[in-house]
Amino acid sequence: MINLERYWDTVLVALYNVNPWVFAGLAILYFALDALYSQYVISIGRLKPLSTSNYSALLILLTGLATSEYVQNLWYLAPMCVGAWLGSFYAVERERKKRNLRARLRRQQKQEKELMKKINT
Repeated sequence: MINLERYWDTVLVALYNVNPWVFAGLAILYFALDALYSQYVISIGRLKPLSTSNYSALLILLTGLATSEYVQNLWYLAPMCVGAWLGSFYAVERERKKRNLRARLRRQQKQEKELMKKINT
């Protein structure tokens, strides 16, 4: 049978030992990590071997740094999850806006060409 009092004491001690600077740093680190991962996936889709390799090396480095922290205290998983969610959202939203802008520019260029044809005829 599980001794609940001992379990909660362990949980509270771990929470008490959370360093707020490490907590915030992990949220920022995982924001960057997930944004990089999203860019990594996008660069694979674009078949860019050099940028894909660079993203991969950075991902391994950052993952190694973060892993050592949450192994020491599982409470550090919370900022990592928040940072990862925000990082992915940011990277994908940024890519979506860039694609929309490119599509708008192509439509505008096409309209300008059609207008020039009408003027020249």
